[in-house]
Amino acid sequence: MKSTRVWIVAVFVVLFVAGSMGPVLAQEDRMIVPLGSFSINPPSEGQRSAVQFPHSAHFDYSCKQCHHKWKGDEPIVGCMTQGCHDLEQLPKKEAGKKIDPALRIRYFKNAFHKQCIGCHRQIKLNNKKLEMTRAGIEGRLPATGPTGCKGCHLPE
Repeated sequence: MKSTRVWIVAVFVVLFVAGSMGPVLAQEDRMIVPLGSFSINPPSEGQRSAVQFPHSAHFDYSCKQCHHKWKGDEPIVGCMTQGCHDLEQLPKKEAGKKIDPALRIRYFKNAFHKQCIGCHRQIKLNNKKLEMTRAGIEGRLPATGPTGCKGCHLPE
């Protein structure tokens, strides 16, 4: 009976020590998520200003909606890293040939516009459908976000 109590106490001690060390070990593998807003700058001087992106306003969505190549177990890298959306100019169309869609989306401007404006338009469409049916509306509808140039590219 006494040895059973010793084992129970030993198990609790091990669990307590392991539980208290968990956060210490996890600190090395923690993910740092930018709060608030940050600036998304075009890779080169363009016609439009940088965009102030309200990252924390998007926390209701899955990280993978924007960071579509992220596997969840490595640090998230910027969208304009090599091989993702790193082209500064749209590739030139060769005579009689279409531009490869994979190259089109590597052009950073096309990628951001498709992702951001596309999502905002979808939210706007969903809100309109909810308003038309008057079904399932409790409180405020989701904010749509800007869908035009001036909504994102503020004057400097």
